[in-house]
Amino acid sequence: MNRRGFTLVELLAVVAVIGLLASIALPKYQHLRKKAVATEVMAAMHAVRAGAFQYNETVGA
Repeated sequence: MNRRGFTLVELLAVVAVIGLLASIALPKYQHLRKKAVATEVMAAMHAVRAGAFQYNETVGA
């Protein structure tokens, strides 16, 4: 008998593997996202600092 499709056990195994991979990847993604936000904030702070120095040089105080 030639049957097509997957058994319930095979589908559950695939779902379990995907869940395991997601549980490993999600904390790493969240860490990288926080790091990217912190980098963006630091870049903005440097831009404000450079603008303040330029203003001080141009206006005088």
